[in-house]
Amino acid sequence: MLKRILTLSLLLSSPIFAEQTSPVQIFVFSTHTYPIQNQSLAHFIYQLDDVEKWEEQFSHTLSADPKLAEQQAKAIFQTQEVQNSLKELQHRYQGVIHGWQNGIRKVPAILFESPHFGNSVIYGVNDVQQALSLWENWVKQQKQEK
Repeated sequence: MLKRILTLSLLLSSPIFAEQTSPVQIFVFSTHTYPIQNQSLAHFIYQLDDVEKWEEQFSHTLSADPKLAEQQAKAIFQTQEVQNSLKELQHRYQGVIHGWQNGIRKVPAILFESPHFGNSVIYGVNDVQQALSLWENWVKQQKQEK
């Protein structure tokens, strides 16, 4: 998949989605350090530090003694509460994996997956509306170059 880093632009463009038969998918990769604005425009938002936070919370409940900690972990993993929590953790890891698969190495990053224009990533922008405008401008430029 072709990756493109889009540069910032001050131009605003009209929505391009109406011209596409398949809409673009928008994925946001961030951490709690970079709060995301206009989240409702994204299809998926992955807080990549959620995995780390879950693991820290879990490890703080365990003993410092390795043998006792192992017994505690086995007992905890059998509870229904933790089973539900593991499903949530799995979803969080899916975000990390999706980011790795698409070359995301920095946050915030907003990935646009388009059937017509491939994958494009905008780094350093935490406002989905702003990133969408930048992406639309880039698409408009690509169409004019054809």
